Amino acid sequence: MLGKYHVLIAFLITGVLLFNAFDYRTDQVILYILLLGIIAGSLLPDALDATDSAMRYKKMRGKEMKYFEFFTVINPLLAGISKVLAFPLTFILKKRYVGLKFRHRGIWHSLLGVSIISLSWFIPTILFILLCFFLFPEMDTLIWLIFPIGLFTGSLIHLLEDSFTVSGINWMYPLRKFHVSGRIKTIGKYDPHYKKLSFLEKNDTIFYYFLVFSVLIFFLVEDIILIFLAVLLEVGLAGLIFGVRIETT
Repeated sequence: MLGKYHVLIAFLITGVLLFNAFDYRTDQVILYILLLGIIAGSLLPDALDATDSAMRYKKMRGKEMKYFEFFTVINPLLAGISKVLAFPLTFILKKRYVGLKFRHRGIWHSLLGVSIISLSWFIPTILFILLCFFLFPEMDTLIWLIFPIGLFTGSLIHLLEDSFTVSGINWMYPLRKFHVSGRIKTIGKYDPHYKKLSFLEKNDTIFYYFLVFSVLIFFLVEDIILIFLAVLLEVGLAGLIFGVRIETT
């Protein structure tokens, strides 16, 4: 999926939950840090392994993306730090699984890869919190955990979004095959082949689907549990509409 749609759909899916779960007047810092982590996470897998990722460019196409261009700076930095933090675990994996693929939609586009990156951020964050607890006991340091939580959530949503594409992803790589794919083709409207795509093959279509569904949830549903169930329904229906299929071994 194109980078800008990763960001926008992740924002829509989580936004309807977050803006109802938090008191915007008192929890602004928590909300902003969590959203920052989610948006960064929604682009991180591509920043780690895709040479043509939107994160490689100084600008992302689309007038709505001017608000997110900050991430063209922060995500390559996050990707570099993530690779350093995850090096011990990836080194062990390379020894365990000979021929492990670090190419696009390889290990970093799997549940294991996302978990490794998230764990690599959680461990130093917890150590930092413990250090601050002893050195500065009056400081509220638990707030630092919010960013890696958002990073993990955003990365999971990235996998979900790529599951709607024709090439799909193997969620369980390298443990076993659990390949999920759909109809969406990763072609932008600036590509000459874009006009040949059917309605259900376009990135725009799935974006507008989530936009309309999320707006309806936001204005029509108030209870947080019902909102969560509505989001699950939103994702499930998207799977049916965009022809998601699962291949296992």
